[in-house]
Amino acid sequence: MKRLITLILAIALCVPLYIPVQAECRYDLSEYSLLLNIKDVYPIQPGTEEWKKLETLQSKIAACEIPKETLHRMSTESLIEAVLYYPLLSNMYAYDSIEEGFDAVLQYCDALQELQRRDDAADALAARYKNTYSNQNADVSNQNADVLASSAELMHMTYIQMQKHTEKRKIQTLLLIEPFFNQLDEADKLYLCESIAVLPTNQTNATDGTASIVQTPNGTVLKEGWYDDYYITTSSGFSDDEIYYLDLEMARLYPNAIRRKSATKRYNCHSYAWHDQSPENNVWLINPFPYMTDGSYLNAGSAAAGRKVFYRNTGSEVGTDGKTLGDHSGIVKSVGSTIMVTSKWGEYGLYEHTIYDCPYAGNRTTYSYWSLA
Repeated sequence: MKRLITLILAIALCVPLYIPVQAECRYDLSEYSLLLNIKDVYPIQPGTEEWKKLETLQSKIAACEIPKETLHRMSTESLIEAVLYYPLLSNMYAYDSIEEGFDAVLQYCDALQELQRRDDAADALAARYKNTYSNQNADVSNQNADVLASSAELMHMTYIQMQKHTEKRKIQTLLLIEPFFNQLDEADKLYLCESIAVLPTNQTNATDGTASIVQTPNGTVLKEGWYDDYYITTSSGFSDDEIYYLDLEMARLYPNAIRRKSATKRYNCHSYAWHDQSPENNVWLINPFPYMTDGSYLNAGSAAAGRKVFYRNTGSEVGTDGKTLGDHSGIVKSVGSTIMVTSKWGEYGLYEHTIYDCPYAGNRTTYSYWSLA
């Protein structure tokens, strides 16, 4: 069942995410058509000068905390809004899989923790999804029509409006995560799966011998496959408008980071750091551990320019293969008053950033530095 849900999630995340460009806007983007006044719940919003002063992920997390007594008083419907409009919820999509992203955000999003404790959470999420989107998407065959609003419209949206713009995708994502999916009745599970358009993914397992062999400097050959060490990608996975949106979203969430390349699903953080930094890279590297365990790289103990940096989320599940949820890799660019890193952020772009100002530097993260043997 876990692999089936993972596959459905992989397909779901390939669905275009946004609003028709040339059509009349079908979503009410008013910040005040919600149960909550989001600015009261999260007073410091991305895109503001106050947010820009938050120079680490942990300071952003602290700015988004909701008092426990407030959370306990919220209805489940209001709590869902507190989750959907949590400023850092988009960090879910900065990981190799949505399960990893969910587990990482769950560690620091108090609204999501409270929602997971509610017995009626899945039913309330399903009701919001059906009541909000079933009429506009009654014809399942036409559900591929959602695309991004124009760049000019996006530029004038507040961050809250941007989150409302992508609410549908986020509800789908939450409902497909096991804690909520398993609580749904069979009818709601069927409705959810049928409402998600099945599109070609940008993943392929080449079996004709034409795929490039991925191996460590010491010659360890990695195994190709969705559930193994890596897979070959076939496209960026996004339209130009979607790339614009994703770049803009990260620019508002991490205004002090410098984007070097735009959003793409062609490669991920591990692939960039350990395998290939060239523009032709089309490998999504799931498991970087062979590079660290076959003698190709040695744990250097401290940061230096050119070394790999490995972020390990110590609060996450560790599998038998040594992989943990929430791992991240980058390359140290420089060491001075702070450590500067270049790394790829999941489906988002390639960024130059301080080591603590990225989606992975939570309060359970440890850092190790690796040099070529």
